[in-house]
Formats: sequence, C-alpha cells, structure tokens
Amino acid sequence: MAETVDLLHIGGPEQNAWENFESLCANLIECRYAGEQVSRIRPDPGDEGVDILVGSIEKPKRVFQCKYFTRRIGPSQRQQIRSSFRRVYYEFFVRSWTLITPIDPSADELRWFEEHLAAVNSGEARRWWGKTHLINLLSQYGHIADTYFDLATRQRIREIHEKLVNAPNTLADNDALRTVYLFFDRPAFRLAFENEASIPDFDTAMKDTILALNTGILRTRDGLIVARGKPRSAFQDPFIRGRLDEAVRLIERITVVLASAVDGGVFKRYRGSDRVWVFDHPDAHGVAEELNSSRNDVIRTVNAAFTRTGIEALPLITDKLGPHGYMGRSNHHFLADADHLE
Repeated sequence: MAETVDLLHIGGPEQNAWENFESLCANLIECRYAGEQVSRIRPDPGDEGVDILVGSIEKPKRVFQCKYFTRRIGPSQRQQIRSSFRRVYYEFFVRSWTLITPIDPSADELRWFEEHLAAVNSGEARRWWGKTHLINLLSQYGHIADTYFDLATRQRIREIHEKLVNAPNTLADNDALRTVYLFFDRPAFRLAFENEASIPDFDTAMKDTILALNTGILRTRDGLIVARGKPRSAFQDPFIRGRLDEAVRLIERITVVLASAVDGGVFKRYRGSDRVWVFDHPDAHGVAEELNSSRNDVIRTVNAAFTRTGIEALPLITDKLGPHGYMGRSNHHFLADADHLE
C-alpha cells in the first residue's frame, strides 16, 4: 500500500516542492514531540537542506536534517549527507541525528549510511526516515496531510494507518514472518558489539526485539508503529513458533550477560557518560565475543524459520575487535587501554 503514495507530488503553502517538504517535516516533528521546543533553521544557503532542532537551539536533544532528494543517492548527495552530519556532530555533539528524505533508501544506500554514519550504535542515534516512515507519521497526524496532499493521497494514507493498527493476529504465518524479518534486519543484529557507542541503547534494542516478538508489533523507540504481524504465540506452524520461542530465550540470555558485565565492572562508563565506555577489563573482549556469538545464535535460529518459508537468510555478525582495541569513526568507541582516553 505504501508504494501507492507519492510524497514527491506535494503541495502546500510554500513556493516550491522542496520548501513544502521541509515544512511538512517540521510540522510532523512538532506533533511527534509536542510540548518540546522545535526550531527550524537553515545553516547554509548552499546546503540544500534544513535542520530541525528538538530542544534548545544551543543544546538540542535531537537534530533532523531534511533533504529533498527525489532520485537515488549518488556521490554528490552522499557528500552533502556526510557534511551535514559532521557539521551537526561537531557543533552540538548531539545524540540523535536523523536524515529525512521523501524516498526510501535502497539496500545499497542504507548499507552505505549504516557503514559511514549509523554504525556507532544500535541504529537509534543515526537514523534515516524515508517515505515509509513519513507515511506512517502522516497516518497518525492526518490533519497535516490535509495541508500538503490531494484527497486521493490522504485517503490512501488513512488506509495504511488502518492496516497497520488493525492488522489481525490471523495473518498467514508466511506473511507474519516477513514482519518478524524486520525485527532482526537492523544494526542491533548486524554490528559487532565492539561498534556499540551506548550500552544502554544496545540493551534497549534487545528488549525491544523481545517485545516485538511477543506482541507482533514493531515500533520505533519513539513509539511509532512501523509494521504489525502477529505475536509469536499466534503462529500455527509449531516449527516456526518453536524457533521464535528459542530466539526470545537467547535474547533474554544476552540481556542477562550484559547486565552482569556492567554490574561487575567489565564495561565501565567513562566519567559517568553513557556515550563513552571503557573497554579495559581483562574479561571485556571475551564478553564482547560472547555477545556477538549469542546474537549469531539468534540469527541462526530465526534463519531456520525464514529459509523454511522461502525468505532470504540474514547475514551473521563477522566484525571482530583487533588486539589493540577498536576506535570507531566517532571518537567514542571502546579502547583497550583506558589511559588513551585521557
């Protein structure tokens, strides 16, 4: 259904499509973060984008960068994205930065984004909101769609909302399993633990996955429904149900191992920060490898259900920590020697 909605055919109060798109994004963010200060600024006239800040202008909690890219993301667009991210990162050191475009990223574009921008944690601090995410927001805030789209488009958005919210638990197993695939096709199950910038975010990602498997509903951490299948208990095929039950058991074990490592001082906050964790304990490498191995066990478990029904298998986690520690692209990854942080 989402593919029937074209966000490029946008109208509105502004003079051209890209200004209307930026206005649309600002209005959606104002609704999503109602009660918080939302500011819209254009940092550079040649940037071809606008920043939307949530929180104070001096120290925002979140920054959204709107780019009205209407075609595939080539070298020029990628350079703009990198420049926008670096500017925001060094100016605000903000935890949450989100790129917004009117088209969904291709698999290659999303891989590039994750490797260059989102690979510093489980995917929440660096996000890409494309067409599908915007349509889901529009379905929740229908009055905004009234300003920018024609009647036919608004009706399709309402239909999408009804489908997401009211999808029955009696979906066919194969259809529901494709939703389950989305629970795991994300950085939390693709990146090595050594690439994690925030251990609390990693823990939340694991617990969110358990909740999604138990309820059949995939949500963003902001609470937005992304897709709805059915709870694991509602699957009719006992093999599939058993694989999902086992996946939950394995993920629960991951959260226990992580909590024990944090409580035992294996992973330590640097000067009380959630963003910088010291990786100098003798057991740290071993625990990180265990967390990688355990998530691979999860992936193998759900892959057994996916491949049984003709769904492509998910790749395993392969990145490893080198003997001298790993320093990520954003200068706040783990280090083998805490003295290097001084």
